[in-house]
Amino acid sequence: LLYRWGNPANYGKGTKEDQKLFGQHDSKWIPKGYPGEGNLMVYNNDIPHPDNKLPNMWAALAGDPSPELNVSVGDVGNYSAVHEWKIPTSENGTYELNENGVFGPKTPDWTYTAPDKYSLYSSFISGAHRLKNGHTFITQGKQGRFIEVDENGKLVWEYWNPYIDDYKLPDGSPAQPTGPFIFGIFRATLYPEDHPAFKGKNLEPIAPQPEPFIFKMPPPQEESTQ
Repeated sequence: LLYRWGNPANYGKGTKEDQKLFGQHDSKWIPKGYPGEGNLMVYNNDIPHPDNKLPNMWAALAGDPSPELNVSVGDVGNYSAVHEWKIPTSENGTYELNENGVFGPKTPDWTYTAPDKYSLYSSFISGAHRLKNGHTFITQGKQGRFIEVDENGKLVWEYWNPYIDDYKLPDGSPAQPTGPFIFGIFRATLYPEDHPAFKGKNLEPIAPQPEPFIFKMPPPQEESTQ
């Protein structure tokens, strides 16, 4: 392994308090010519809230096998984020360790979370990539939600996948053979409108944008001592 980041305890150089990544997906380089070129970007799926009664929904399911799951949404107040960071390198291009033998940086150079933190959350799949205008395109995979945010984290575009899990491809095969994930999308890529592949093609939507049901998980509530 040439470089590791997000949980130095995995190589004996930290504790659980140093962990930054939780079930991350879609780590990729920002392309040359794009703002942040050469940096790494990743979707950080399942960041735990410090007041959680349970570490994640998977633990909730494993801990309560009864047909009627007795778990409150406030028990698992996890959220997701997108991070970007520059890897510290030496003059000869090797990845440098700091004085404590840990790969840097200590914190990401840029992070996006939802304004209320909890409305951007997908416990699995998902992804993100930088656009040439400096914005970032994010796939919230579990819900089939796509957003574009600017460099300040302002939401400038949003779309929800209108196809449910029984949607069929032109040959009749299911679009999601590992489903059902309802509206789930593993990952999406945003192409500019002037992309050569679109030349001469009809770009009108093939289905209307639905009015989605938006569930926003509330943060964990502190228990009253009175």
